[in-house]
Amino acid sequence: MKCLRAFFSHYKKSLDTFSSSMSKAIHQFDKDFPKENIVDTLSTSLANVKGCMDNLVKNLNEKSEMIHRDLVEPLELYYKHYQSTNSELLKQANQFWTSYHQEHTNMLFAKENYYNQMFVLHKHQQQYQEAMAVAFGMDPASVRGPNKPPQFEEMINGEGIQDKKMSAFQSKADIARHEYEQGIDKLNLTIDLFDTSYRPILNRVQDSDDSQISFTKYNLEKLARYIEQTGRDFKTNAEEIS
Repeated sequence: MKCLRAFFSHYKKSLDTFSSSMSKAIHQFDKDFPKENIVDTLSTSLANVKGCMDNLVKNLNEKSEMIHRDLVEPLELYYKHYQSTNSELLKQANQFWTSYHQEHTNMLFAKENYYNQMFVLHKHQQQYQEAMAVAFGMDPASVRGPNKPPQFEEMINGEGIQDKKMSAFQSKADIARHEYEQGIDKLNLTIDLFDTSYRPILNRVQDSDDSQISFTKYNLEKLARYIEQTGRDFKTNAEEIS
């Protein structure tokens, strides 16, 4: 879009330059034109040439003004609006993805912390149970794994034994699980906003791009008509001169 605007501006300048050069040439031609009031075929033809060239310059100036009015200025306004609108849409889209990335990262950290805390808790539970088995005169291997002797659980519960370290590890694991669950909830909430917040932004960006394509096509077609008309003007003036 920006390069098209520049092309239209340069094309207008080329018409202005050509028109200016033609005006200088006509002015010099007029100065060199015989001033005697002699009416003959040559004088009439030369006057006709000058008149045709004046018309050509006039047509060029009109086309230059039309291109500025109908192409350069509208494209300038459209480009500013498009740039402003798209920048805001892309900013909103980026905010969504930044939020999603942050929530996803937080969830992964919370997940890793939860797994680490659970690993430490299970490891300490195993060490604690093996130590208690030894204290009760049991084989430590017998309390490893999920299938522990029923009397072992009864002995621990009956003694009312509590381990402060294990309570602390359990508390940390509970907090980590809560933070992990919160992380999942926040991430899911952000994902739920995709259809209500992010997708409409994408649709507007797509509509804006489609509009840009249509607007560009329309302006190029208009330019083609102007160029075609300029060609016809040249041809008409050339035929009148001949």
